[in-house]
Amino acid sequence: GSIERIPASYKEALNAIEYRIVVGNNLVIPAESVYINQKEKAVKNQFLDTLRNCEDDLIMAIKSDNRDSITIILNEIIEALHESMKSNIQEKDHIIFLVSFLITKIMFVLDINISILFGEEEDPVNSMKNMQTIDELENYIIMRFDRILMEFREKSKSHNGFLVKQTMDYISKNIYTDISLVKVADHLSTHPNYLSKIFKQETGESFVEYVIKMKMNEAKHLLRNSNNKVYEIANMLQYKDVGHFARTFKRIFGVLPTEYRQLL
Repeated sequence: GSIERIPASYKEALNAIEYRIVVGNNLVIPAESVYINQKEKAVKNQFLDTLRNCEDDLIMAIKSDNRDSITIILNEIIEALHESMKSNIQEKDHIIFLVSFLITKIMFVLDINISILFGEEEDPVNSMKNMQTIDELENYIIMRFDRILMEFREKSKSHNGFLVKQTMDYISKNIYTDISLVKVADHLSTHPNYLSKIFKQETGESFVEYVIKMKMNEAKHLLRNSNNKVYEIANMLQYKDVGHFARTFKRIFGVLPTEYRQLL
């Protein structure tokens, strides 16, 4: 499956754990110990709305490796965090709980191993609760998202390398067929644009150019080891126009197919 696809079971589970479930005061601090007036309630709901609104954007920014967007979104969250803390410092535990929930949920969606991110550290809620200043809290959040981005890059890199290797295998096994990017992407259950982009990143050449090169190498092999005529070899490799085939061969090897045979 594609890295773009979130496992359905995760998605269902996470949608079930709506934020409002964790909003109940009794889950974090005794409700009776905190008097929340209307203004504080509004600020608190605002913070929750900010997190909800930022979640999808953050996921997209990480997936598209857009560090600038990540910074802008995190600044928005941190600003809302400031406002909430200013409004009622006793809300700190509650806010931390929500931030921790956001981090964990995003890691689930991106399929990043939580133990990789937190290592031996006690759970993130306690780590954040032990922080003395809002600055410490901000740095912690920024560092966590830096690490999530790095982990996602690594995961994508190994996934991309695997996809490109599978693409090369497919080309090599189907060299006598009409190979197209759409066909290969469909075979590997990925998007053609995505495959084209990562193929170029990993190999330094375009998908189309690589297919042409492989077909011409095969043509060279047939010119050397078979008695097939040039037009027959062109046909076998799905070139309907023998002139185009010969010109492509010359562009890559510097000689026409007939000249190459005479040189052997």
